[in-house]
Amino acid sequence: MKGTAVRRISMRDAAASSVAAARRALSLSSVASGNNNNIARPVLWGGVSAAFSFSSAATDAATDADSNITAVVDDKDESKSLPHFPHLFEPLSLGPSIGTLPNRVLMGSMHTGLEGHSIPSILLPLLKPDVTHDDLSAMAKYFRVRAEGGVGLMVTGGISPNRAGWVGPFAAKLDTTVEMERHRLVTDAVHSVRIPSGGASSNSNNSSSTTGGTTEPARICMQILHAGRYAMHPFAVSASATKSPISPFPARELSLTGIHDTISDFVRCAALAKQ
Repeated sequence: MKGTAVRRISMRDAAASSVAAARRALSLSSVASGNNNNIARPVLWGGVSAAFSFSSAATDAATDADSNITAVVDDKDESKSLPHFPHLFEPLSLGPSIGTLPNRVLMGSMHTGLEGHSIPSILLPLLKPDVTHDDLSAMAKYFRVRAEGGVGLMVTGGISPNRAGWVGPFAAKLDTTVEMERHRLVTDAVHSVRIPSGGASSNSNNSSSTTGGTTEPARICMQILHAGRYAMHPFAVSASATKSPISPFPARELSLTGIHDTISDFVRCAALAKQ
């Protein structure tokens, strides 16, 4: 990008800036409310989470580079820069079925409008959506860029386990193998990024790292979201026949069979996501 100045933000600097901003906000809010206990958690975690939803020109430009890259994470002593979060950049083992996260930085779920849709093929010519069923390339790029920034675990926007759980008409869902294959583009993009492990020794001979230390693949977790009575469509279901304050459609009360079917749909959705 000729003539454009690019500034790369390290995870350490982003975290330090976010924590500092959160403390300032917490201090100001405390003065206004006179009660620290009621605001400490939302203000602090809101500030910390916000720092890791950034993307810079540097990471955007790198997205179309080599298929496998290693995130740039400052290798300074993080515990000195973040004394209140000494373990933030240390790896975290989640067991043999999941593996090890390179750090404890979590990017919470946000609905970005990139999750795709579930419009039947026969209706596509009539509804003319902006994107096709299987085009999750923008979603893949979105999460890959954030993985390149060094985020250890990211959570997607909500994906419904069945039609009744749609957030809105033809919203994204996952209950077929065809839909599962579409999501593979996203997971492959994220897993192609290697993140240096903050607890690794710089003398390690692990060949997966470009800096000589050990690395772990970036991780992504799909959020299974059933909208319940908050669904914005006439197929909404809930534990009782009620209507949410924000939806124009009353929800239908689930029968005992419907409850068991919904549980099975959640199980199937989770199994497909894991594949």
